[in-house]
Amino acid sequence: MIHVVPNYRKPFRRGLSLAESLWVLVVLSSLIGVLSSLMVSLRPKAAAFKCRENLHEIDLAMNIHLTDAEGIYPASYEYGCENGFGPHGCGVQMDGYIHWSFELMMSVLLDDDAFQCPSMAGGGLPRTNPGLQAADWEPDQVDQNGSNVPTELADRQAKRMAYTANAAILPRNKFTQDQSGGPRTNQLVVESDIVNPGRTILMTEFLNDWKSIGTPNSSGTISKSHRPINPFYHVGSGFDEYGAPLQNRGFIYGVPQDQVYYGLLRTAHLAHRTNLINGAQTGVSPVNAVGRHHPTKYSAYERDYGGSANFLMCDGHVESMTVLQSLQQRKWGDRYYSLTGENQILNFDTLD
Repeated sequence: MIHVVPNYRKPFRRGLSLAESLWVLVVLSSLIGVLSSLMVSLRPKAAAFKCRENLHEIDLAMNIHLTDAEGIYPASYEYGCENGFGPHGCGVQMDGYIHWSFELMMSVLLDDDAFQCPSMAGGGLPRTNPGLQAADWEPDQVDQNGSNVPTELADRQAKRMAYTANAAILPRNKFTQDQSGGPRTNQLVVESDIVNPGRTILMTEFLNDWKSIGTPNSSGTISKSHRPINPFYHVGSGFDEYGAPLQNRGFIYGVPQDQVYYGLLRTAHLAHRTNLINGAQTGVSPVNAVGRHHPTKYSAYERDYGGSANFLMCDGHVESMTVLQSLQQRKWGDRYYSLTGENQILNFDTLD
């Protein structure tokens, strides 16, 4: 009998030729390039989404605060008193600022990250008085006392602040004429007094440049991250909202000489600017301190004026728009609610 011995040798398989291997590498490189480009394009959108979600968290905390405070919004900031008396009784700031973020952290368990935006350098602007931790300070920063080294003076505020309030809803600590320097003073705002909360901005994002919001002095720059945005101009007293007589009407959107761009500066003109938050000193609209660091579909506008920002409305929903759109659509409100005296906005339009 003849035994057939099976052939266990593997069949010959021809490998890829050099040309085929090079073609595979080209295809893989192209795919990697496409995926990398996609990731790069998605990263700003993902950051904008996170900044938007943080505003939702802030809104939830604000609702809890409003429930506890019988519907009264907090001030943007108040003065801490060394003698322990309430902030409205403080004529002079002795113990740093008490910021609205601290008020919310006391109402609900929010941590510092909730007040940051990953699109911004460091997550946001530093506190005016950063305290003892060197990591919380920016280069060339000084505190309110002019110190450029860590001290015990620390604001009761989130360590990094990406968001700022509408000063017409969350006022400054100017509750007396001694503090305001004029006949008008601030007053706390009751939630139910806002006529159209779905069309009224409560908070938005700061410009992504802490020095542009800060005030320079001979030793460095003082951060003004505790300050809100005054969106209105008074035809009698300009950006000094406290200077007009109580019965004088005259608050408008924009400035009289510019009802097209409302006093917005081009992005190129923002470079190396400081103190944008204080229009009474600079003559420049404080809305220039609002963020422009998210993508927008308006390429021509973005080239000249930057991108968009997220805006939290008083009813709790968040909108993405440019600073110009927020002014064109009159989204900052129909009156300067937090200011005593005649505070109706003359050129307000509901723009249904």
